[in-house]
Amino acid sequence: MQRLVEMRGGFRNLMKEAPHLAPTLVIYTLPSWDQIDITTYPEKTIEDVMDTYSFIFPYILCPPELFRELLRTNHLRQKASAPMMLCEIEPEHVLEAHDLLARIEAFVPEDWAQPGQYYDEWLLIGTMYQSALAIYCTMSMQSLTILPNTLEMNSMRSIHGDRLLTSLRASAKLPRVMKFIVWPLVVAGVEALYRDEATRNCIESILTDQSRIQGTSSPLKARAVLRRYWQKGVPGWDECFDRPYVFII
Repeated sequence: MQRLVEMRGGFRNLMKEAPHLAPTLVIYTLPSWDQIDITTYPEKTIEDVMDTYSFIFPYILCPPELFRELLRTNHLRQKASAPMMLCEIEPEHVLEAHDLLARIEAFVPEDWAQPGQYYDEWLLIGTMYQSALAIYCTMSMQSLTILPNTLEMNSMRSIHGDRLLTSLRASAKLPRVMKFIVWPLVVAGVEALYRDEATRNCIESILTDQSRIQGTSSPLKARAVLRRYWQKGVPGWDECFDRPYVFII
């Protein structure tokens, strides 16, 4: 995918020349060792994406402040994977992971939510994506051992898991929001291995509904991946996504 984007002049140029491709955006869930490489000019690449964010936002609804941290999380996962394969941990990666998580925690959905008639829905979206990103950052960095499996860290993950599940259940009842919950739903599914079977059944049910609503098999693919992961019974982001997957949104 990276090569195809580069052939079109980079992400910024691609979105400007072919904005009609925005509805065909995909979620790439990749192992840490197979992240798209933006190490040459990471901040420039991130800024290029953010400059064209207006093309993306209508299709994923992730607040831009959080989307920026999502890109940085992916970049850190790519950087940290090489030392991990050598059984090494770079101290700067540990600090960067903690800084990332702190910025995600500092996001205030109430401040971001658009005032007016749909304030409650915007608040729900902001809360949902904040918790999803906090869980993704925590679990994916724990897979790389640059965030610890401590009681405090796991307690924070569990709190965000509760918030995310509450937000997803509420979103599933709102037609304007329910079409945009695939990625948070997948994140909830990864975290759900720490939870009971009823929670996992609920996530399966919503994914099944998403396939019908969106008219695509991608949520069913996500459901199959999560089922395989749940059957393994070993929690962890890279335990779930041990090879690349693509989910169309």
